[in-house]
Amino acid sequence: ATSSAWKNMLSIGGTPSYTSPQRLEGDIASDTDIYAAGVILYEMLTGALPYKVEDVLAFTRGKLPALKASMPSLRNSSISPKLENVIMRAISPEKKDRFVSATAFGYAVATAAKNSLNYKKRNVDWLLIVVLILLISAAFIASQFYILFHG
Repeated sequence: ATSSAWKNMLSIGGTPSYTSPQRLEGDIASDTDIYAAGVILYEMLTGALPYKVEDVLAFTRGKLPALKASMPSLRNSSISPKLENVIMRAISPEKKDRFVSATAFGYAVATAAKNSLNYKKRNVDWLLIVVLILLISAAFIASQFYILFHG
C-alpha cells in the first residue's frame, strides 16, 4: 500500500514527503511551495518530517479528520516560539492558514530567526570577544606605561 501511495504522489510531480494536501488534489499555487519550504525547515531543525506520507494521503482522501504535526520545539528545544509559529503556519494542512506569499514567509523566518536565542547568543559571543580583546589591549598598554614610568 505504501509503494502505491508513493507512485500516486510521484505521478502528480512532487516529492511525496514535501507535497501539500492541496497539491495532491491538483491545486498548484505558491502556497504549495511555502508548504514544501516549511517542511524542509522543520526537517532541518528537528531531523524529522512533520507528517507521514500515509497520513497526508488519508487526510486528502477525507479518511483522516485532521493532520497534526508535533511542535518542532519538542524535538529541538532551542527553537524559539516565534520560529515555531512560523514553521507550523507554513506546514499547515489548510491552505488558508499558510503565508500568502513566499516573501511574507521569508520575512517571517528572517524576523523569527533574528530574535531567536541562538542568534542573540552568537552576537553576544562576538561582543564578548571584542570586549575581551579591548580589555587585554588596555591591560597591556597600562602595563607598558607602568614599566615606562616605574621601571
